[in-house]
Amino acid sequence: TDIRVEDSGEYQCHVANDVGSTYHASRLNVYGSPFVRRMQNITAISGEDLVMRCPYGGHPIKGIRWLKGN
Repeated sequence: TDIRVEDSGEYQCHVANDVGSTYHASRLNVYGSPFVRRMQNITAISGEDLVMRCPYGGHPIKGIRWLKGN
């Protein structure tokens, strides 16, 4: 299959037989262009805490900046 940036992560290979089992884990980093998924509008209440999430991907990401307006 075609590999995508979203496929990055830790993978484990497990093996077993009648005398035992073992596994090994390895991290896969898939390099790709940065992207940001569409964000929904948020309504907040003045004086309350607010958490805003930016659904992004790509690898490697060198930084994320939040800007207000254009």
